[in-house]
Amino acid sequence: MKNMSGKENKSDWFVESLHENYKLMVSLSSMIYQGKTNYQNVKIFQNDSLGKVLVLDEIIQLTEADEANYHEMMVHVPLFSATKVKKILIIGGADGGILREILKHPVYSVTLVDIDGEIINICKKYLPSISNNSFNDTRAKVIIDDGSNFVTKCSEKYDIIIIDSTDPFGPGEALFSKDFYKKISKILTPEGIAIFQGGVPFLQEEQFEKMNTHLNNAFSFYGFYFVTVPTYSGGSMAIGWGSNYLNLSCIDKNKIKEKVNKASLDLKYYNLSMHISSFGIPQNLRKIMLRTK
Repeated sequence: MKNMSGKENKSDWFVESLHENYKLMVSLSSMIYQGKTNYQNVKIFQNDSLGKVLVLDEIIQLTEADEANYHEMMVHVPLFSATKVKKILIIGGADGGILREILKHPVYSVTLVDIDGEIINICKKYLPSISNNSFNDTRAKVIIDDGSNFVTKCSEKYDIIIIDSTDPFGPGEALFSKDFYKKISKILTPEGIAIFQGGVPFLQEEQFEKMNTHLNNAFSFYGFYFVTVPTYSGGSMAIGWGSNYLNLSCIDKNKIKEKVNKASLDLKYYNLSMHISSFGIPQNLRKIMLRTK
């Protein structure tokens, strides 16, 4: 929509103000859904370049155009690195993208725990391409519960745990605490791997530093790898990992290559080259990590 001067109206734009002194603007061609759950405000709108856009509490969570970058790297890096991938736990992930990617592997079971059941249903209805019917897979189990509460009570152990959280405030705040990381470590199998959404260090350096400390305190081996998600503004996104058995950054490239070739998955972003190169760490972040040693 344009005004008499031919310029687009400001009301046609969604403005994200997650970071101080830094804003992201995305044009809004049509509003698909707008509402509020018991935990957060929800918007889903159409953008002519990005497709459907999911916004929670005025922060972009995903777009159809680049969601695969995030979901594929969150999932396939640990699953192709692990020695065993039978039993998986997802904390968060209400949109179903992480679940979709996990179920491309021969896993035995996947448990998804999210505090907001309404969001799951909203995403199934208005963003069906993200989950791609994965919630109906017989290997998938959904539990509506606070992720921190679930982990505290949990008596089972998992080969892979993926924390697909929002940013560290609101419903996702408890998933960034020191105690939560230690509890995650305790419910991993001996050879297990945990994966954490780590934000964009260029604009969230304090979050990166805090996560680095928590990972160091909770796991025998830990580190970060990176993915570019264009609509997560500010540069590459950090993905934290922790294990008490494996050093993900030192796994034999040929072993990963063999698994990737055998799986022969049809993917949009992840491949062997992206897997290996994603473990390169910028010097400024390496210095932060060294301070914790």
